[in-house]
Amino acid sequence: MKLSDYEIVTAADKNYIEFAKAFTRSVNLTLNKTPYIFDLGGISLYKDSLNAQFIDISVNSDYNKINKQNCIRTIHKPECIKYFINKFKKHFIFIDADCLFLKNSFLPSVDVDIFFTFKIYKDQTCKDFQKNGIINAGVLIFNVNEFNIERLNKFIDKWHEYCLRDSEITDQKALSLILEQYLDIRNLLTSKFETEEISFRFLSSELYNDTSCKTGVIWHFKQAAREQQKFKNFVRISKNVKLYSAIREINLILYKIKKLLNPKRYAKRYINELRLYLEKENAT
Repeated sequence: MKLSDYEIVTAADKNYIEFAKAFTRSVNLTLNKTPYIFDLGGISLYKDSLNAQFIDISVNSDYNKINKQNCIRTIHKPECIKYFINKFKKHFIFIDADCLFLKNSFLPSVDVDIFFTFKIYKDQTCKDFQKNGIINAGVLIFNVNEFNIERLNKFIDKWHEYCLRDSEITDQKALSLILEQYLDIRNLLTSKFETEEISFRFLSSELYNDTSCKTGVIWHFKQAAREQQKFKNFVRISKNVKLYSAIREINLILYKIKKLLNPKRYAKRYINELRLYLEKENAT
């Protein structure tokens, strides 16, 4: 299946209107689709300027709080995702509004309930894992069918419960804590994993949740809401997707060459860092 075979879903409030405009533009142009936007507060007032479908929802008021680690909690995600699963019963990608689609690409397989994205190479360190988990929850891909809806609901409920356990935890860290229990470290990016409720795989962030904004089919402008230059880049690129898609192809070739020249660097470091992180987690 291609990315365009999935419904595209995000969430935003009125403070994210410029992100919502750029995000929607990239979905319209790259995937030829109309995204769904969960209205977390006031975003639907701008619906005339957005080619999107809006969903009203009431979520935990702490969704946009910043914790002591300087991470936004974004604990609205389980509530939005559960609503969409049960309302529409379709495959969908739940994605942050500070992302842009650069290319309509195929996914490697659809033999799992959820695809997660492991952190990008530069963030694959024990310190980063401790700060906000082993995944980047900015892109979550759900394969929904009549046979897994009940199991998906149970998993989302567990995730939501983890989000509410601690006033400092983020949705991403909570999700990571659940997934960590089922990992095969050495085969992280090739294995299919099973929990009590779901099956899942990890995708490469360099391709499907690229916070470096160089090689991926989805570019994620993490921190753009708090960094003015990154926000300007986000808006500029959203208006020139075809140009940057061509640049991405060149960057991807260079990235693949780097991996070929130094395969151990990319294949081994995350294993050591992840093992160290899990040892520290278990010690506490």
